[in-house]
Amino acid sequence: MLLGCSTRMPDRVEIPEGFVGWIVVQYAKPECVPLPKANGYYVLRVSARGRICTSDSPTSGEAFDKFDFVRADGTTVEIDQRSLVWGGAVSSTGRRFVFIGTEEQWRNSPDTVSSLDDRCSKDPAC
Repeated sequence: MLLGCSTRMPDRVEIPEGFVGWIVVQYAKPECVPLPKANGYYVLRVSARGRICTSDSPTSGEAFDKFDFVRADGTTVEIDQRSLVWGGAVSSTGRRFVFIGTEEQWRNSPDTVSSLDDRCSKDPAC
């Protein structure tokens, strides 16, 4: 018997140019808007604080997500995921976490997925 991997629509994460730190995506919040879709991707537009809120539920399965820096003029530059995207995780609370920055910045970050998840559980505007 062969077992196949499930796939999902990939995400395109749009991050303000120069952002360094943890991105927190909060899913399944009725007061937030659904994620837009464009060119076969869910589009996640990250705030200057590194936060996204959506009424959509998290999706599961394999996909190759794309991360882009968005310049002030609206143009984008693809982020090298091998050197600037770290620590991706999904919590049981419906949040997704990923760090944008160098490996050294990630390792020296005072926050962890667990500490961010705890803080966001106490303060939804974390």
